[in-house]
Amino acid sequence: MPLLKIQNISYLPILKPLSFEIKSGEIMGIIGANGAGKTTLLKRILGLLKSKNSNDNANNNEQIFIKNDNAKNSANYINFDDLSAIEIAKKISYLPQKNDCFWNISVEEVIKLGLLPYKNFYSNNFFTNSAFNNDFQAKLNSILDATNLTNLRQKSINELSGGEQIRVHIARSLIAEPNILIADEPFANLDLYQQQQVIKLFKNYIQSQKKYNKSRGILISIHDLLLAAQFCDKLLLLKSGELISFDIPKKVLTAENLQLAFNIKVKQIQLDNPPFYISFNDNFVD
Repeated sequence: MPLLKIQNISYLPILKPLSFEIKSGEIMGIIGANGAGKTTLLKRILGLLKSKNSNDNANNNEQIFIKNDNAKNSANYINFDDLSAIEIAKKISYLPQKNDCFWNISVEEVIKLGLLPYKNFYSNNFFTNSAFNNDFQAKLNSILDATNLTNLRQKSINELSGGEQIRVHIARSLIAEPNILIADEPFANLDLYQQQQVIKLFKNYIQSQKKYNKSRGILISIHDLLLAAQFCDKLLLLKSGELISFDIPKKVLTAENLQLAFNIKVKQIQLDNPPFYISFNDNFVD
């Protein structure tokens, strides 16, 4: 059963109407050239971008449904239109491309921002008194440990390296245990070791759904095609706001699709067994 169902979502003229589904336990990557509409798609799902023209027939048919984990007492799916912004924030966490912090606050305080949808669990003075509900204190300790940040919890986030800061924001995104994590280029500017650490965090988040009896999925935009092929269960390929292909990586990352989407000629693709590689011709498509 799908975890998230997207129907006819668009942001004309940048993003043409498209539909797809994400299953529970699935990591789905959005790929495409710069300007293809990857970030726009993520922001439309989140509601950060609204339909430009409410009279557009395509926009009138837009719908987003999320699986209801409490379906025994209600419908199997919940329409986003029936949820408040806070209710959506409890179900979906967002990790944007840029996570600059302009305040001199600690790692622990940044991570606690991920609990804002549950602000009734906090003490009155959020930043000076960290004594809040014991369950959430346990969650904080657990996510600090999972992201290897326990020893840095009292340090200012602005004192950390870029890779450490990304781990902090991933912890902020996951502490509330959302059903879906939406991440925009989470591997950008990370070295190989840091990439592997982030992948491990994401996979542990997905695998822990059985422990918490809670459906989970990840939707990310990603530029590294080999990383996408090895890390993602499904890929959605965009070109100029249009859906080119949506399937398992092997079926999406074909020579024909890559030439169409990136305007480059592919020499050879090996995705069946290690070593994985995609080799390109020296010349660009005329």
